[in-house]
Amino acid sequence: REGCWLTNLADAEDYFETMMPHSIMRFCDPSAGLFINRKGLKDKYTVRGAKVLSSSESGSSNQNAQNGVYYYIDDIISYNTQVREEVLNCRMRIDATTLSPDFMNSNARRYAADDDKLTGFRNNYIADWTVRGTDAYVGVHTDVDYWKTFIKEKGMTWVNVCDDHPGRDGKAWKDYTLPGIPTVLLIDGETGAIIARDVDMDKILGELLQ
Repeated sequence: REGCWLTNLADAEDYFETMMPHSIMRFCDPSAGLFINRKGLKDKYTVRGAKVLSSSESGSSNQNAQNGVYYYIDDIISYNTQVREEVLNCRMRIDATTLSPDFMNSNARRYAADDDKLTGFRNNYIADWTVRGTDAYVGVHTDVDYWKTFIKEKGMTWVNVCDDHPGRDGKAWKDYTLPGIPTVLLIDGETGAIIARDVDMDKILGELLQ
């Protein structure tokens, strides 16, 4: 939805896991192109990171693969102290629909204001997600106001988690915002209510395993 990401305050970004255990890559998309493990805003940065080269920038290099395309980068990605403490030591805001390929494969991420439909995924039908409840579904729509009006008109009585305001003004932010990094929240799996913040998991696991 328009306004969800203020590009005058931060470059559009997302995070992806790597093949190295316990590591992620931070992708930023300023006007200069797509970068990995970059810290900056627009044309200014404190850590440049590695640039993902476009096809024209890759020259005559072969980019073909059996199931996709190879993209080359212009520098070595190093997980050094600077990357750990400056680049990745930040508040992470992740588009949840990138956490499962089924959202993208089913084109279920981009329902707009005039779309009176939504793809709902049940448990075991969406990779990497667990949907609790035999009659529970998860789906996304880009226009909250339109969707709330639609479900009211159609008499959909199940619980719909909608947020009227994007960013820090929204209820979701106020309910689930992380006060520090790293932070552990203990959430009730049935209701979604936050039971405790800044949880000491070692202490809790120790008590459970006694």
